[in-house]
Amino acid sequence: MKTITMKDWKKAGSFETLFKGVKLPIQVTEEIYDEMLGVLPPQEFGKTRASFIDYQLPVQQYFLVGEPTAHVNGKPAYATFVKAYDTKFFFIGWTHEDKNVKPFYLI
Repeated sequence: MKTITMKDWKKAGSFETLFKGVKLPIQVTEEIYDEMLGVLPPQEFGKTRASFIDYQLPVQQYFLVGEPTAHVNGKPAYATFVKAYDTKFFFIGWTHEDKNVKPFYLI
């Protein structure tokens, strides 16, 4: 699938609509990555996380968007973005704050 751009996001009407029925991770532009990083201070920001050790991308940096999208099993679920391959950016799904929980589909 192609890289998702701001134009695609605006056309879809909502961020969640972009990913219905799409297999994650999905590559996004640096513009989207920066937009989501700047929405609020990130809930979590870092270079490593236990749940990314065996992930399909070589995660170099990640963040959880500063506000949860939903609550799953009573825990907040945050949209999660990563930087990989030095210059590529991906939306990988939703994640709880628990560093051992792998990203999951919410929609």
